[in-house]
Amino acid sequence: MNFIVPQWEAEAQAMPNDNFVHLAQLAQNTDLSLTLLLLDEAPGLRYQLNFNGLFGIPWWSVFDAIQGIYLQEGLPFDPADVPIPAGSDLIYKNSETLVIQGDRLVGTIFRRPNTGIWNVWWQMENGGRQVDQYDDRGFVSTRTWFDANQQVIKKDWLDLTGKWVLRQTDRVVVSPRVQDRFIHSEYPDMISVVGEYLAKFLTGTKEKNTLIGVANDASVAIAPFIPQGVTNHYFVTDAQDAALTKLVPRAASFIARTTILAREVAERLESVSDAEQVQVRTIPPFSTHLHLGHSNEVPEVISYWHVNGLTEPAADIAFTHFLQQFEEDDDNRLIVDADSEKQVHHFQHLALLFIAKKMGIGLDSQLFTRLQSVVNGEDLPPEEPDTKSPEVTTAVEMAAVAGDVKETAAAAEKELISQVQVFLSRVEYQVQADYEQVTKSLSTARQLIDVGSHPDLFMQIAAISAGIPQINLAETGYVTNGKNGIIIDKLSDLAKAANYYLASLAPWNEALVVNAQLIDQYSEQHTRELWEDVLTDGR
Repeated sequence: MNFIVPQWEAEAQAMPNDNFVHLAQLAQNTDLSLTLLLLDEAPGLRYQLNFNGLFGIPWWSVFDAIQGIYLQEGLPFDPADVPIPAGSDLIYKNSETLVIQGDRLVGTIFRRPNTGIWNVWWQMENGGRQVDQYDDRGFVSTRTWFDANQQVIKKDWLDLTGKWVLRQTDRVVVSPRVQDRFIHSEYPDMISVVGEYLAKFLTGTKEKNTLIGVANDASVAIAPFIPQGVTNHYFVTDAQDAALTKLVPRAASFIARTTILAREVAERLESVSDAEQVQVRTIPPFSTHLHLGHSNEVPEVISYWHVNGLTEPAADIAFTHFLQQFEEDDDNRLIVDADSEKQVHHFQHLALLFIAKKMGIGLDSQLFTRLQSVVNGEDLPPEEPDTKSPEVTTAVEMAAVAGDVKETAAAAEKELISQVQVFLSRVEYQVQADYEQVTKSLSTARQLIDVGSHPDLFMQIAAISAGIPQINLAETGYVTNGKNGIIIDKLSDLAKAANYYLASLAPWNEALVVNAQLIDQYSEQHTRELWEDVLTDGR
């Protein structure tokens, strides 16, 4: 059997950049046979699977096996389903429900959208708390006690009836009533229990098993419990991770998302004994689709900028360059995929300062104050002639002050505000754009700019699918300098590079031809073939 071993955070929802999510989605879209092997607690698993388009994928949970839970589905609890002390009342507040007894808070019920009850915090007399963790199938999965300093005192893993199966303090103790399901009556830690049940499960399949995990400390800890004969492959996220060399004796291959990372891994393994038996593979995390854009058919010349974690000074330099591009061609437009709403407000303010300076509007003038109101969507201050605005002549100012041509000054100011609004409207803002936003935007964009230290691979593959060139500051292998994009050496080179594909369609057409070839190379079918090679390794 083929298993993928994700290490998802229990509270994670959307996981757009997770290797295991992408692989599981590929399995659902093709005929790859894969089962999720969950070695961590997963109280919100059903919601996670549904949220990431993985509903229906087969899975096995080691904690379900340990706790004797065999439900695959169930209904999450609502606040009204939670047993509360006699004489208590529920007070609903957004994502929280307070349990009040008299004038005292005795508990807080935390809810999550579409998952019902997440957990309940019960207040204890000593200042500590008891936390009941609910599973999205409708039962309490674990119960943890904290002292007044929020340090864990004790944790119980429960069965469907609410009775404890394991209890952890300074060691892990097995409940006597389920002792027959465990080799020992107590264990030094939970990894030992997990390892015991994992080994039992893999041996019990009586098949040739393949595991796909991630090269990190958690995989190193579980590795001794994996039976001999199981083939192990590991995603690599950091070529310098110490776990890499520790997993060499057990690894059939290491899998990198980019050719650059694969090269770094191979170089790292050169000094590791027995590493010559381990393959280093490059498999793209995303697949291309034939979504060729039509930016050459729209009147606007649009650049799509994925900010991608740039520092504020670096982002300001890049943003100012794009604003300067507007002066070169009235058709130039910009779509900004910002990291946060706060960053959007910052860019909006920068754009206002830029155009105000160009139009000679004093930053301490009333007109600038009115422009700020426009940008912020606020009501405009009263229309009065602005004596500091260069667009209003001295004669007009004097007449306006005299009350003769106040309407003329107001009309001039209104026209000026309109010009500023037109300039600012040439920038469209998104915040951490989703799949639909990105694909729709790239269909009309002339180029993608991502000068972050680690280019977003989803964006890169999406740009290839759209057939548009890219500007990057770091190499991944998906962009070949001078072919389907430009890899600049330093941020100050951005201006020249970003203008290259806007000045003429000839280089843009050349990039389109290269991208058309890459669409086939990184297609879903080709990616599936790469994974099929992994899963049949050694067979």
